[in-house]
Amino acid sequence: MRNEGLPAQITGLWVGTPTRDYVFYRASLDGCHREQTILHEFAHMICDHRPARVADPQWLRERCPWISDLGDVEHVCMRSDYDSPDEREAELLASLILARSTRRTGQRRARSSREEQAHRVEDIFRT
Repeated sequence: MRNEGLPAQITGLWVGTPTRDYVFYRASLDGCHREQTILHEFAHMICDHRPARVADPQWLRERCPWISDLGDVEHVCMRSDYDSPDEREAELLASLILARSTRRTGQRRARSSREEQAHRVEDIFRT
């Protein structure tokens, strides 16, 4: 989900609840940077990273109003730095996924940018 209100140091955010995962990215991101940020958050899911508890419940409540009880939030992971092993692992996996999808792009002709994006996601996760 595109988000206008992420703090300056955060480009991506993953909020996990027992029933859904939400990925947000800074609204100003475009192209490859946006894809890398989104894939970085997916990589945290794939690697089963379970980051810290919610540091600022009010900030999260304002950005995720559908979460009625913050007790439902299992984890929040924000893409802001690469100091931890989990952040480096997520960034590496996101880069590998993006490289694979870029290599396969062009094998099919897409009629729109949305169709091309759908082809890329399909190619990424095809086994």
